[in-house]
Amino acid sequence: MAVKSLFAFGHRIGYLAFDTARPLKLPGLRDQLSERILDEGQVQRMIALEPNPRNSILLRLLYTPGVRVSELCGLR
Repeated sequence: MAVKSLFAFGHRIGYLAFDTARPLKLPGLRDQLSERILDEGQVQRMIALEPNPRNSILLRLLYTPGVRVSELCGLR
């Protein structure tokens, strides 16, 4: 998929005369978002089993108020 996108971009900016990858049909991607979402019990178990107190606090801060990872990384 990345290579096909690269060919399309090269054609769009005029670097390539033809988008040779355009006729290619790629298989559809499965939506896997629901498989990656943890339920509340899994999150509580992960926090409870974390042996490092610092990491436990960071996990609670991510989960309870819903802090973004980028915001958490910026904390001092």
